[in-house]
Amino acid sequence: MSAGILENDNLFSVKETPWHRLGVVVQEAPSIEEAIRLANLGWVAEAKKLKTLDGIDVEGKRAIMRSDTNQCLGIVSDGYQTLQNTEAFKFFEPFVENGLATLETAGSLWNGKKVFILAKIAGDDMVIDEKNNDIVKKYILLSNAHDGTQAVKVGYTPIRVVCANTLSAADEGGASDLVSINHTKNLVTALYSVQESMDIINRQFLVTEEKYKELAKMGINSEDLKKYFKKVFSTKKLEKMLENPSEFTEEDVENFRKKLINRCEEVFEMEYAHNRWTMYNAANYYLNHERSRNVENTYKSLWFGDARNIDRKALDLAFTI
Repeated sequence: MSAGILENDNLFSVKETPWHRLGVVVQEAPSIEEAIRLANLGWVAEAKKLKTLDGIDVEGKRAIMRSDTNQCLGIVSDGYQTLQNTEAFKFFEPFVENGLATLETAGSLWNGKKVFILAKIAGDDMVIDEKNNDIVKKYILLSNAHDGTQAVKVGYTPIRVVCANTLSAADEGGASDLVSINHTKNLVTALYSVQESMDIINRQFLVTEEKYKELAKMGINSEDLKKYFKKVFSTKKLEKMLENPSEFTEEDVENFRKKLINRCEEVFEMEYAHNRWTMYNAANYYLNHERSRNVENTYKSLWFGDARNIDRKALDLAFTI
């Protein structure tokens, strides 16, 4: 299987998924109970004491064990509070039961170390260009790590339908910002307090939509287009994206940068219109799809890692270049 989806992982998606050709496709949005079953997320993450080989307790540490496979998902501190998969799904219950959202995709990676749930918000989508059917849909994302490497992250994220790529950065006000909640004893309470404020965050999408529309009205010439991609993908930013930058010479990085910029220009030329909105999306498309062909890096680049930070910069530069 693709990297990230291992033998004890599963993934479902409704009709189409942001990660093409992966997981089980269903034709209708499932209920909470059906989603848990389809994603094989009914198991429990159990915190168990650690012992040395001679039976002595290891103070201050616990092992997070997956109940159905007895696999160790990670080693955490005593104060670590687990968020069970069923609790994560309960976060979406008010939205699903009141017709405010439908579950779109959910699953686990790395044998359950990472779990994610994505729900589509009901109502009007962002229409950036009606003539060319350029639509951005609104989603709620929740991501959790059972291995102790990540806080619970929840928030809104927009997805552009025209090429199914995630726009993981919007305005700094936070329309697509993900709220991080630490694994402490108040974890569940904090999660539900986020739920109560989601309608406020949702209104910020209106600001985001206006920004996207503004970009779509702004033209771009070939000289500024190349300048834009050079600034977005600076040498320093590319080095951060490389897994082992010390293995690459300056010449290697610069050659890679030239190929990347040429590819972004090709993607831009394939767009339905040539403006700053499609320019930004050409950079975004590379970050979220062509940067990596495996699930592991796609997961990281879509919502969390260095690519998301570059994406933020790309949006800002689209207005100022």
